[in-house]
Amino acid sequence: MGKTARQDEENVPRGTRVFQNHTYHTSTRKVNEEDVRSRLEIDAFTTNANVHPDYTTEKECGRPAVYNKAPESSSFTNPTPLNDVKFVQCGSIVEDPVLDEILGRRGSGNHPVIVTTDEILACIMTAPFSRYSWDLRALRVGQNIVLEHRGMESKVHAQWVHETSYYKYTPKESTGEDQDGKVDSCDTLERESTEVNYSFANQCASKAVLNIKTDPLAKAPEAYTRKGMYIYKIYSLHEGTPDHFEIVVRCEVRTGTDAGDETANHIRAFGLLQYTPVKPERSAFSDPPIIAWSADNINNVLLEEAANNKCKIARWIALSHLSDAQMKIGLIGRKVVPATPQQPRKVVHSILNVLTVEPATLAANLKIEMGALWGNASLVIRNLLEDEMIGAIQKPGDAKCLTFFEDPDMSDEDSEDSDDSDDSDDSDDSDDSTGSDE
Repeated sequence: MGKTARQDEENVPRGTRVFQNHTYHTSTRKVNEEDVRSRLEIDAFTTNANVHPDYTTEKECGRPAVYNKAPESSSFTNPTPLNDVKFVQCGSIVEDPVLDEILGRRGSGNHPVIVTTDEILACIMTAPFSRYSWDLRALRVGQNIVLEHRGMESKVHAQWVHETSYYKYTPKESTGEDQDGKVDSCDTLERESTEVNYSFANQCASKAVLNIKTDPLAKAPEAYTRKGMYIYKIYSLHEGTPDHFEIVVRCEVRTGTDAGDETANHIRAFGLLQYTPVKPERSAFSDPPIIAWSADNINNVLLEEAANNKCKIARWIALSHLSDAQMKIGLIGRKVVPATPQQPRKVVHSILNVLTVEPATLAANLKIEMGALWGNASLVIRNLLEDEMIGAIQKPGDAKCLTFFEDPDMSDEDSEDSDDSDDSDDSDDSDDSTGSDE
């Protein structure tokens, strides 16, 4: 645990934005110390070299929806109701036949190939910014690695709220109670924010699809649970060196606009949930102000929210960079309707504004270098490649490091497969002996 608020106030100059080193949300997955292979301190990323990989587009499958411009008419005085829908996560990429074909074709070369999705790649690109926990599986296929999530439990999809804000304003794990649990706790806000982000992207997709030439989606229902286009790219890192490896990444594009000549402008839409933290009691030094959302200070709102949600915004930038897409950021207001004897507490969402941003411009404004994000991914992957016993990665919510460990779940599955194989062998032997007796 970190210092108390009083100790922090005594040691920090007035007006300084500080981040208390308290325990953040811990992972749903407990890692046994005997399974740990290595740890990578977050400080190691600060001295990491920038990387600027080349890439080729291997394949484009499916067609994105035509971007729905209607939400852009929203304003603070005339908001648009958000159509809340349940978040849907894509299935395992192991089920994706396109990735399987690419790995089979390129995975037997002189260098390893990493196969993953844009969501997972963006997660490790922004690993130094994350304070809440997530974990990934590293499935070994010879010298190659398939990086994938463990479903909802991995928290790779999580859209945390105020993850990097001033520590007194960061949502806590307990902020009051109602019949559903904690009110505005970090977990309940994350679930709400994740659905808001998905809902806004869904509302920006019309029912029509762009008339562009792409390959049809392969028949893999477990891999594709969302409509849109999937771009398969191959990035080459450290080519010409002993550290050379490739990343095959599936990038998602849900919407786009017609640019003529059978091409399309890709769009990634993100919903930023409004959160006004409770102002703490007056302290010994000046706490930073809470910026109110309004049309008059819209530019300040984006910069302030980018600081409060640096990991989330950086991931959005990385996702848009990987998809060669323009960003549409919807500012989503929330109104809490208290519980009554007739109905439970609920939160009503509305679109207050839509900001159009180029990822490179936003990254420059926030002093985020794409080369540094690629350098982060390179450092994590090289650490994976150095130890073939590593089967999973975790960012613990209470530590400034990444933990690389053997995956006990995979060991259990291997054991079950082995048991099944042994049973099958025993059965065959039994049949053979029976036959000989006859």
